[in-house]
Amino acid sequence: MESDSKKWIIFAIIFVAVASSLIYFAFFDDGITGFTIFDRDDREYLEDFEGRDIIADLNHPGNLSLSGIINSIAVEAEEGSIISIGGNNANLSGMEEIAVDINGFKGDLFFGDSEIFVLEGFSDKVSINGMTFNNVDIGIRDSFSYDLLGLEGFSLDSLNYNATGQLSIEDGKTTTNLNHENFELEGFFGNLVIDEKFRLDGNFDSLKTEDIFIEK
Repeated sequence: MESDSKKWIIFAIIFVAVASSLIYFAFFDDGITGFTIFDRDDREYLEDFEGRDIIADLNHPGNLSLSGIINSIAVEAEEGSIISIGGNNANLSGMEEIAVDINGFKGDLFFGDSEIFVLEGFSDKVSINGMTFNNVDIGIRDSFSYDLLGLEGFSLDSLNYNATGQLSIEDGKTTTNLNHENFELEGFFGNLVIDEKFRLDGNFDSLKTEDIFIEK
């Protein structure tokens, strides 16, 4: 009886090990669906930031390059490239749905209105389709298209382009519509969501349009 018990224990250990390995490696081919973007209305992180309030719902400005700290990055896509996490490559090209959540990111991010060209840096926590990695280097081998990109808690030194859309400043005290007008924003800190529109929500130092001029 004792011998049979030992055999069952050994069998159970082997089964758990094999099952765990299969689940882990299956991730690189099929993945696990599930994605929740950060709450766009949660702006507590702005309490210690001095500046005026702005919510902007605009057309896309084109390619943007960021370098530094970003509290979180959320990406939703239907197809992807290869992401390097801690020196290991996760192939996302065969997945129908991709959900990437990157927290505590420090590094470089270069992206357009529907494509990420460069993502290279360090993250406190990375989640890809529900699988989590802590304190890892992260990067992409090739650019890939996205359906939605969300950034929370990031700095943008300046943004200047001909914009179309709506602006709400200082909790709606000032509102205006832009129609292919020059839009100059400096010293922004806050959130960004890109899908069909380019949505900013945060604080800024100075703003200039045809009808508005606010400086620090």
